[in-house]
Amino acid sequence: MAKMSNTKYKLKDGDERTAKAILNSLRISKSINYSRRYRCHYATADVTL
Repeated sequence: MAKMSNTKYKLKDGDERTAKAILNSLRISKSINYSRRYRCHYATADVTL
């Protein structure tokens, strides 16, 4: 996700969150990785609109 708007995404557990809230929860659970090759942080999450 590159767009950080107020769009709500539905997660697997049924919660609806914005992209910013999803990133915060991934950061807390330490699910964000760092790529040495591309020199950036990345994370993945299965969501639906």
